Amino acid sequence: MNFPNILRISVRKEVMTRIIIPIVVIILLIGGGIFTVSLIPYHIYTLALSEGVDTDFVKTNVLPSSMYKGSLYSFKKLDAVFVEDESLYKTFHFDSFTLPFPFRHPLFKAMPLVENLSKDKPNLGLRLMDQKGKMISEFLNGESFKFYLELGKHKLFNLPVYKKMILDKSQETVFRDMFEKDITIPDYKSMGFINYIRYIKKRYSYDELVYNLFILKLRNDYLPKKAWKIAYYEKKGYGIAEINIEKEGDKFLQEIVFILHRGNIYSLSLKSRKYTSEAEAYRRRLMQNLNWKESISGDSSVPIYSEYRELEYQKRIDQEGMLYLFAAWSHEIHKKEFLKEMIQFLERGKENTMQLTPLYQFAYKKFGTTFSLKDKLKEDAKARLDRKIKEELEDELRREKQNNSEIDDSRFESEEKKIEYFLDNAKEAKNSDEDEDVLVVE
Repeated sequence: MNFPNILRISVRKEVMTRIIIPIVVIILLIGGGIFTVSLIPYHIYTLALSEGVDTDFVKTNVLPSSMYKGSLYSFKKLDAVFVEDESLYKTFHFDSFTLPFPFRHPLFKAMPLVENLSKDKPNLGLRLMDQKGKMISEFLNGESFKFYLELGKHKLFNLPVYKKMILDKSQETVFRDMFEKDITIPDYKSMGFINYIRYIKKRYSYDELVYNLFILKLRNDYLPKKAWKIAYYEKKGYGIAEINIEKEGDKFLQEIVFILHRGNIYSLSLKSRKYTSEAEAYRRRLMQNLNWKESISGDSSVPIYSEYRELEYQKRIDQEGMLYLFAAWSHEIHKKEFLKEMIQFLERGKENTMQLTPLYQFAYKKFGTTFSLKDKLKEDAKARLDRKIKEELEDELRREKQNNSEIDDSRFESEEKKIEYFLDNAKEAKNSDEDEDVLVVE
């Protein structure tokens, strides 16, 4: 045996072992470190959804689990077939929407809704009740607001690569993802750690995680916190949030429809009685026929009012006429002429108290009078004074005309002086009405 050779080989192996093993260990440590670092974004993302994070790069709040899972909107299968004559509905241009109103419907009584009276523009809608007065369904217009792809102060979204990724997407795409996209990732406990790592690394890129966090931000900014389900209605291009109704959740289903149009979001709330075929049928009809249409003051009400004027008198003083005027009024909410005519014509009909009540309330809150033609008026002192001045002025002009006495315009320096003359006479005459049958509310 050649012992010197064996010895040299043995020494060489030992040296190689001493060199290679540390190198392999270093490589493994570096590789493990890189692998571990690569998992940090997934860990932070999981924390952002489950607990919320507050860092210089991104900040998220804890939201209900419903805000993490979007879906496509669908109707449940009806237990029974409910077929209605199309003539029982008429599509009206109401505020910023076109939607079906029950029209000469034997099952429904329609009552106008006027809510949030303290706002400059109250919310308007319609409540449908059965013949016994039980609420079946109602809708109410909501807020409209700008839809911004706002990155905010989050440094993560403002990094050039991610900023470009987000802003390259269309508003329509982001709007859809806000309602449809599922931004959850699986729990490693249910998959096993190795399978979990393989899956998330393959399925979720860093770009995807950042975009999901941006969608989460938009849901926090734009969607109601009480939503327990969000979905995208693909057929119509609408977003829908189902709201949890405290104390009434077992009786009613409440949904808010969001419509995106030219950078603005318009909303409409729909409340439906559960387990009622009539309510479900109207819910489907409204959802399938709801569309956006611009409301233009001074223009949108004209065709509706023209149709109303063509109705027979008996229809104008009934619920049918009220629906026309109410739709027209939704475009001219600050013009009292529509409201006044609607109230006074309804008063001439029968059994319209239910429809009149919310209109009285709004009229009094907004204009200080109910515009009622009944014996007793509810009006504040200012509205009463204005009314009496107007009445006295009209009486003065009528008396002058009856006496065939022409008013000599040369007596007045200007038209304003002429009007001032009649106003003074009217104010003097109004002091003699102390016993008039009018309810005054100071």
